[in-house]
Amino acid sequence: MRKYNLNHSKSPWAYEISGNCDSVFSVTNASGDQIAEVERWNESGVEAELEAEANARLFAAAPDLLNALEAGRSRKWVHNAAITQDIEALRRIALEHADWWNIIAMPLIERLKGE
Repeated sequence: MRKYNLNHSKSPWAYEISGNCDSVFSVTNASGDQIAEVERWNESGVEAELEAEANARLFAAAPDLLNALEAGRSRKWVHNAAITQDIEALRRIALEHADWWNIIAMPLIERLKGE
């Protein structure tokens, strides 16, 4: 598997209607530098603008998505749960996974969905 060096702009990233052109959402890094642009609308009207905002929200959440995926990739959850018969150990594994889900994953999903 090929490894990539992810040297992305410092987070948090944000999006807003561009100050230079109100037909685009501007995605900016922590320093306020624009890193991406998403067109707000086209001939499709409102639906296109809603889709564009969802795309801008996804762009802006990219660093947080990466962090959440890295935090959730703990193989010990699955491996240890599969090999142990220690109920207390299983409880700790389940609680650790639940914490990741409730504290990191779910809030990020809600943010991506605009909830």
